[in-house]
Amino acid sequence: MKQISFNVDKKTRLDEFLKKNHISHNLFISIYKDDIFINGKHAKRNSKLEKGDIVTINLRDEENKYEPINMDIEVLYEDDDIFVLNKPDKLTMNKDGEKSLANFVSYLFKQRNIKQKVRFINRLDQDTSGVVMVAKNKIAQAYYQKNSFKKKYLAIVKGNPKDQKIELNLKRDGIKTEIDENGKKSVTILENLKNYGDYSLVSLELLTGRTHQIRVSMEYINCPIVADSLYGEKIENFSQMLHANEIEFVDMKGEYHNITTNLPQRFKDYLKE
Repeated sequence: MKQISFNVDKKTRLDEFLKKNHISHNLFISIYKDDIFINGKHAKRNSKLEKGDIVTINLRDEENKYEPINMDIEVLYEDDDIFVLNKPDKLTMNKDGEKSLANFVSYLFKQRNIKQKVRFINRLDQDTSGVVMVAKNKIAQAYYQKNSFKKKYLAIVKGNPKDQKIELNLKRDGIKTEIDENGKKSVTILENLKNYGDYSLVSLELLTGRTHQIRVSMEYINCPIVADSLYGEKIENFSQMLHANEIEFVDMKGEYHNITTNLPQRFKDYLKE
């Protein structure tokens, strides 16, 4: 069983202190009776804290339902709370009945004796490659879901779009996402890195996190992502040319990180053609 400890820096209530440390009310209610301690003693829901107190949370062992499978997947970053992985294309996150990224995470957990469920902080489509952040426990998941992090993507698109901000209202409709005035606002920043004849390599920064946001945005400006079978045109033997290449975040200790990846081989191969 893993423990996480916090040092109290001023007089406050337990629930207020934990909220400031990114533990939600629902999570607090679910664990305070058995798994929160103040200076080694069981905490009460209305406990008061003094400067210098130590709050400890027990993370009970959990059942992990995914079979551990080693794969040739790059671990870009690791600390006590998270992994950042470089997911290949043509791999699902956690689809039942087939090998997925969750199986590789389960393998990493087994190697490190982490007895927790697999918790993804961000997700990518099956044919999108790139950075995926994985929480090692539910406290880390709560922290990173509450604290925003910047994500950037690379894409090969049809046409030669200009640098621009794309703002759309999007709504999920079955397997697709549609533009809908009553949908949720999405904002994407596009930078054209280089033109390759009738195609371009572009950088895309997400200021919001809507499902298929990039893919719909590129279709909207008539520059669909190459090999995007849902919003563009399918190309045999190619996954869609979309790759999450960069993520910026502040970790649970307050340190800043910028994690980047190399251009995927399938991008290099396509641009050579």
